[in-house]
Amino acid sequence: MPAKGKFSQRLRDMTEKLNYRQLLFLAFLTSCLLGVFVYVTLSRAGVGEKPEAQVVAQQVNTRKVVVANRDIPQRAIVKSDMLKVIDVPEEMVPQGAVDDMKIFINHPASVFIQKGDVLTNQKVYVDPKMAGFPGIIPPDCRAFSIGISDVTGVAGFARPGDYVDIMLIKNKSGNGRISGEIILQNVMLLGINKSANPPKTAAPVDDKAKGDDKSGDDKKKENKDKKGEQNNGDIQATAEAMATATFALTPDEALKLAVAMQEGSIYLTLRPLHPKDMFVLKTDYSILSNDVPAPAAPQPQAPAPSVRVNEPVAAPASAPAPAYESSIEVIRGVDSSVVGVND
Repeated sequence: MPAKGKFSQRLRDMTEKLNYRQLLFLAFLTSCLLGVFVYVTLSRAGVGEKPEAQVVAQQVNTRKVVVANRDIPQRAIVKSDMLKVIDVPEEMVPQGAVDDMKIFINHPASVFIQKGDVLTNQKVYVDPKMAGFPGIIPPDCRAFSIGISDVTGVAGFARPGDYVDIMLIKNKSGNGRISGEIILQNVMLLGINKSANPPKTAAPVDDKAKGDDKSGDDKKKENKDKKGEQNNGDIQATAEAMATATFALTPDEALKLAVAMQEGSIYLTLRPLHPKDMFVLKTDYSILSNDVPAPAAPQPQAPAPSVRVNEPVAAPASAPAPAYESSIEVIRGVDSSVVGVND
């Protein structure tokens, strides 16, 4: 009998000797050994490489964001070396986070940003206007305020964001002339009073739309009360009209305007949306004040009286000296004279 037949015969004899419980335990042991063999085989085959399903899952669950590479103080200008881009799980990404560092570069930080914090639009002033009033000042300018009135301030028609020209009206000088000069042109108006935004106008309310069913007397009384309130509001608005105007000026222009304010009165002229001429060449003008009397015309001078010059009167001719027969010399001290005598 061959060896293979002997082995199978022995195995059959051994199994016939086993009872039901022994066969069940043998089957359980065989299945456990088979499971361990399969696990070890698959583990060795996957060493040093990641399953493709795991890589795909990682790409879906992460997102690139910009974080601080170091501590950034408040209002510091963000530079490229302060930032880096990393992968963060999507559930940990805050609202407003981006993956492009260029959005935050050269913009000021609104708050103190710690190293590793994710940068958002709320932590960096991406729009300069988000920084408040200083954010609307041009980089090369300064905010400068002057006092205005309804007359000097274009009756309130000038609003923040408009452009104006600034005139100086000088006081009367010694010669009685009043002069004016446009000292600044195309100046940006930043604010009126303490507001940098145009005031909102309330929409008119239609009484008919409200379905008012009041009587005529009640309506008249209500209209009268409203008119009184409106008048009070106009008075209050007029009182508040004496306000200030704030401009965006370069340091040199601000200094020039500050000096000009000491010489006379400042007036604003509102520029149109699309001016015909961007700048005016003739910027000065002067007139003679009516309060100072004009100098009197010179009166013609009367001819000077002629001076009568008297001709010199000729001296009367002296009578001829009488003839003497002889003369003698008379000496008196140091003086001497000749005297004629008759014999």
